[in-house]
Amino acid sequence: MSDYSPSLEAIREQVGNRESVTAVEVVPSDGTATALPSHDVPEGVSVLVMALDSNDASSRVYVGDGSAQPAPLKPEASLTFTVTNTDAISIRAPTAGDGVAVLFESDT
Repeated sequence: MSDYSPSLEAIREQVGNRESVTAVEVVPSDGTATALPSHDVPEGVSVLVMALDSNDASSRVYVGDGSAQPAPLKPEASLTFTVTNTDAISIRAPTAGDGVAVLFESDT
């Protein structure tokens, strides 16, 4: 048995733990495609985009890129994306007041 005891930093490097979570709520002002606010995403981290539970139950928020948003999300449904910046993801919410929560692990 080894007496090796890795430092906390070495463990973080191995398992990829981050210091904090970045969380934003995005509610577009109209039904046009809106890019998410720009946030750098650390290497190896996925971005969770989740339709707000307060969204109209009969409506959907559509997710994709700047050209097309083909993926409908009903309230509390989610998708994950592996991107380098959150502004690569766009949403469209035809119903006023509907939006998404965006969460990912970060180092700040």
